[in-house]
Amino acid sequence: MRLDSQGHVHVSPREICEGLDQSARLINRALIPGTPLAFTTYELYCDFLDACADAFSVHPRNILVRGSAKTGFSLSPDPSAAWVAMHPGSDLDLAIVDPDYYHYLDREIRIWERKTLNQDFKGAKFKKSVSRRKHRGFYTYRYFDLPSIACVRDHNARVKSLPVEACCGV
Repeated sequence: MRLDSQGHVHVSPREICEGLDQSARLINRALIPGTPLAFTTYELYCDFLDACADAFSVHPRNILVRGSAKTGFSLSPDPSAAWVAMHPGSDLDLAIVDPDYYHYLDREIRIWERKTLNQDFKGAKFKKSVSRRKHRGFYTYRYFDLPSIACVRDHNARVKSLPVEACCGV
């Protein structure tokens, strides 16, 4: 691993693999700190975090950029996607690690789920509901498991308003 002048933590796929036996060290020294590689400068990264903070009403350091936008390559468990380099069509994976924001979404989703009309027992919606319950045990919601309800539509509109192109060109 090496750190450049803009705070990018450069880590190779080999270093990731070799660091798996000390996952806490890998996470705390390579995968969380530093400027994500999708941002050319630390200043642009901070501008993006400030925009996220304003959009979601959270502290700017409660936003994490993950995946290829952070490391420069995919960390997917899917063999066909693993180690694929970040490219102009790559997405920007965000994690909002704010308990108040999580609990707001969680409350709204649980209220929606309790209504009989919204309970599905087969098909894609059922699979999403099972996945939501599974990940909720870890205080996590994945965007593709979220139902199309008002708070989620509002969240998605806020995501779309973020200055991704201005800050990193992705």
